[in-house]
Amino acid sequence: MQRARPRARRSRYNVSYRLTRSAPAVIAAFVLIVVVVTATFTYKRIDDFLSTTTGRHFNPIGEVVQAVEPSQGTIAYKLKHGEQVNVLLLGRGGYENDAPYLTDSIMAVTIDPASGRVSMVSIPRDLVIGMNLQSNPSRVWYNKINAAYEVPYTNIICCVASQYQGRDGGGHAAEHEVGKVTGLTFDRYIAVDFKAFRDMVNALGGVDICLSTNLDDYSYPSYGGGYHPIHFKAGCQHLSGEQALQIARSRHAEQAAQSSDFGRARRQQDIMQAPKRRPF
Repeated sequence: MQRARPRARRSRYNVSYRLTRSAPAVIAAFVLIVVVVTATFTYKRIDDFLSTTTGRHFNPIGEVVQAVEPSQGTIAYKLKHGEQVNVLLLGRGGYENDAPYLTDSIMAVTIDPASGRVSMVSIPRDLVIGMNLQSNPSRVWYNKINAAYEVPYTNIICCVASQYQGRDGGGHAAEHEVGKVTGLTFDRYIAVDFKAFRDMVNALGGVDICLSTNLDDYSYPSYGGGYHPIHFKAGCQHLSGEQALQIARSRHAEQAAQSSDFGRARRQQDIMQAPKRRPF
């Protein structure tokens, strides 16, 4: 039996995610192929499978209609009609970390289809703000911004407002608080933990990252507790999912250019942009 990966000490990392304008068309084509290839399967078997794995019911016609003319207000609609889209990216430790819900990587991404530009702003995880996430909006709770996501899943404060409860409550809470800082209204949030991060990078076959200096961190948190050293040389290199996670999470490098919050944010943004630099 494969042993579960031990939990890491509280630590910080980033998330990498790709958004493409062709995604709705790809989804529509995939659904049509599935309908043809699985013609021998009953509708209920397909519906049961999708409902169990994704929480959604099988509706191929609806998916095709959505791809051809997306519903107003959706990301697909905004991209199709040249409207700005704002996405909040959140990185958290998950079950491998002793603080599974702290979002210690926070990045606001703005996509402008009219100009073809994508801008990214990293939010300092230690930024202390006054949060109003309780049922009484006049009550203000001061804490680091990376604690907003964990509010619905812990007893850190009482009387959490209904819109910040449930499965998506943490994401909506983070959207609200980061929105106050940035002035942005987010169309969607994406939260990814350690395992999902590694899996995504590995699914891409790794990523190519270039470092301006060496990165020598002798206090990198181990999964089993304690610390161990990590070393990366200056220059361009191809990284696996675990290596990319190490570069994104490292906070105590010997080199000043790598140990600052600015250096860490720069590495995280570089990892996020890595997929678009490679041919597919």
